[in-house]
Amino acid sequence: MYAMMVNINISRRVRAIEEERRLADDLGNGACSLTPPKQTVATAGSTKTLLASFPGSGKRFTYEVIAGLTDHAPGDDWNFSGHEGQTLHIKTGYPHHEGTWSWGDKMDQVVLLMRNPRWALPSYHTMRFELDFSESFVDSYLRIPYVYTVRPSVASWVTWRDINFEKEMQNWIDYIDFYMTGE
Repeated sequence: MYAMMVNINISRRVRAIEEERRLADDLGNGACSLTPPKQTVATAGSTKTLLASFPGSGKRFTYEVIAGLTDHAPGDDWNFSGHEGQTLHIKTGYPHHEGTWSWGDKMDQVVLLMRNPRWALPSYHTMRFELDFSESFVDSYLRIPYVYTVRPSVASWVTWRDINFEKEMQNWIDYIDFYMTGE
């Protein structure tokens, strides 16, 4: 289950999107052309949104949907997208230890994506497995080509779960608490 709260002036954005971009152009014979979102430069009056969730909760999917709907390329807390400071929305895992507070005071609002830990923790384990359980930014960065390419065995999940469940469950609770209380 996903819960999402978004504060957008829908009618104004719908009109702007319809006027400036179609998600796909019909090329005939069942073929289409997709256009990527723009790398929009945020202005002083732009509303900037932080998309936050515990690792394994679907941030990447959600920010890709937001990019498709708003026509604005997203950023991330580790600056992998290369256009932080310009983007209207940034995804983050902060305050989880694998996130970082890289946007300072530049964000105006937060969309907190919550996923049942029953599904978030196994998904998080899969990411950790793909990164070879790296413990540093450099080691994780070197493993990016392996992300979304392999799945761990059930035995790997059970071993990791048995060792890490209590700690990661508390991390999930602390994560939600951080955004609900601001502390």
